[in-house]
Amino acid sequence: MEERNGVYLPLDGQLGLAERMREWEEKSKLIYLPQPDQDSLIIPQDDTYLTKQVIDLDKYRKQEQVASILADYSMTQLSDIQVSKQADILVLFYLLEDWFSQETKAANWHYYEPKTLHDSSLSLSTHSMLASDVNELELAYEMFAKAARIDLGRNMHSCDEGIHSASIGGIWKAAVMGFGGVRSWEGTLRLNPKLPKAWERLSFPLAWKGERLQVTVTPGKLEVERLSSRTDELAILIHGREYLLKDRIVTELKEVDQRE
Repeated sequence: MEERNGVYLPLDGQLGLAERMREWEEKSKLIYLPQPDQDSLIIPQDDTYLTKQVIDLDKYRKQEQVASILADYSMTQLSDIQVSKQADILVLFYLLEDWFSQETKAANWHYYEPKTLHDSSLSLSTHSMLASDVNELELAYEMFAKAARIDLGRNMHSCDEGIHSASIGGIWKAAVMGFGGVRSWEGTLRLNPKLPKAWERLSFPLAWKGERLQVTVTPGKLEVERLSSRTDELAILIHGREYLLKDRIVTELKEVDQRE
């Protein structure tokens, strides 16, 4: 197996990785995942969420300070309302994206995002990344911009006790994995870039399986340059089509590619 290399084998001897892997595979079979509703495609956040009250959250979503909803509702009352602090079930569509259809992702994003207050500094970057996935590119960029201002915007006291370091990681992911479309699944590097209209260029480095790459996206074009010196070809999926990278790939991105 590919992972049984000079790094894996010593760790397996110390930690028993092979046995731990078998244990986790057995435990994973016991995890309960509700299935999407056949008509709406909505996955319930919990067994009672979809039966709870729906209220107008507009003023709280436009809040200057987080948790302003607590001025009007107690925590007990909020437990009976369809409202979320941050990305919850939507994280499934990032971590396990190949488990769900594009239609299911879009249906759940449009259902849960209006019910989310983004009171966590981690929420906007996650929603931005997923908004790119469901082709809500204007919203994706708007959320990215809000996330990027967490320590730099009008509320300069937000970092009095320290910067939001985890959120900074989320901002990077929104740019690279959202607009850059970088994902991996079962050992394959995938690139599905969707450049926002406000940007003329997005360029970032990638380390992949010991290789150093530079990815550059401009309107209508994607370039992947290999910076490392290996000679064997590297397989990459770009919007579902396989390319073999030796030194450089330059490919056109049709409008449909950037919005599919």
